[in-house]
Amino acid sequence: MQTERGIFISDNHTRSDYRNLRLRIDSDSEAWNKAINIFRERIYGRFINQIKLLNKNARQNGFASMAMCCLLIDTMYKFEHGSIATNYNEVKYEEMLMTYMNDVFISLDVARAFYRGIRCGILHSGETQNGCMLSVTCNHIIEVRGNGMNTKINVNVIDFSNRVIQYIDNYIERLYMRDIQTRRKFIKKMNYLCDREAFFND
Repeated sequence: MQTERGIFISDNHTRSDYRNLRLRIDSDSEAWNKAINIFRERIYGRFINQIKLLNKNARQNGFASMAMCCLLIDTMYKFEHGSIATNYNEVKYEEMLMTYMNDVFISLDVARAFYRGIRCGILHSGETQNGCMLSVTCNHIIEVRGNGMNTKINVNVIDFSNRVIQYIDNYIERLYMRDIQTRRKFIKKMNYLCDREAFFND
C-alpha cells in the first residue's frame, strides 16, 4: 500500500523499514525479531484478521473467507519455496499442503481435490468445482467423498481457517527457532518483495 510515507508492506512498516535491517542468515536476534514482526504484522493485518472477521458470520461469508485462505496459502507457498514466480507448479503446491498440513491433507488425492476444486475453482472461476463444496456444518476439517480421480471434498470453512492460522503460527515459530532453510527462503522472498535490485544483486 503506497502512502505519502512510502510503500507499506504491513500495517505499520514500509519497505525501507525492512531494507534497513539488511537481514542475513547471520544477523543478530534483534534484526531477526524485527523482521519476523514485520512479517507477522503483514500476514495478520492483510489476511488472518480479515478471515476472523468474516468467520463471525461464516454461513454468509464462508466463500469470501475461503478465498482469503486460498490467497494466504498461495502467499505462503512463495515463502516456503523462496519463490518469486507468479505461476505455480501443481505438484509442488500439493506437496506443500501434505507436508505442512498433513493431518488435513492425508493423501495426494485430497490435496489435488483441494487445489483443483477449491483453490483454482474459487480464485480462477469464482466458484468451487469438480463436486467440491464448502460447509459450516461438516464434522471434520475436510470430509472426503470418493477416491482417486473421483475424489471430492467438503471443507469446513471455520475449522479449515483455524488450521491455516495454526500453520502460519508454526511457520513463524520456525523463523524464531532459527530454522536455516526457512530463514534462507524467507530472506529471498522478502528481499524480492521489498527491493528487486537487492534480490537480483544478492
